[in-house]
Amino acid sequence: MLKAKLIQPSSSPYCAPTFCVRKVNGEWRIVHDFRGLNAKVRVPANPIPRKDEILRAMGGARMFTALDLLWEFFQVKLHEDSISYTAFSTPDGLFEYLVAPMGISSSPSCFNRLVQSIIQDCEAFCRTYFDDLFAFTATDYVDDHLVALRKVWTRCAEQ
Repeated sequence: MLKAKLIQPSSSPYCAPTFCVRKVNGEWRIVHDFRGLNAKVRVPANPIPRKDEILRAMGGARMFTALDLLWEFFQVKLHEDSISYTAFSTPDGLFEYLVAPMGISSSPSCFNRLVQSIIQDCEAFCRTYFDDLFAFTATDYVDDHLVALRKVWTRCAEQ
């Protein structure tokens, strides 16, 4: 995470408790207890897309592609003033997130707002539901569908 510039060394006066939990596959995952921070965070109001509206928009489509965005919250850069509040301790020292970590109550809403703004001009052929993008076209022509996908990929790459 340090090499990927998702975190950086910290001198923050804050420190979230950190521990390991076993995943279903038996591997370990490091998690942070951000309950103290979450008690003070204002979660921005951002409507979650409704599944029935997504399905209605896709109703006349003939071709579909579902895209799953990796590490969704890590796509959201934190405001400089917020970074120190995400500090956590490891045996290697104190670190802080530069991106929205999992466990912060506002992360889903912020990510949802970001993705919706990215695909705003693609709504005729793309819908979002959290970290899933659904591209769809009304024709049976693969070339038409590829044009739509390229627009979605281009918008994502620009951000």
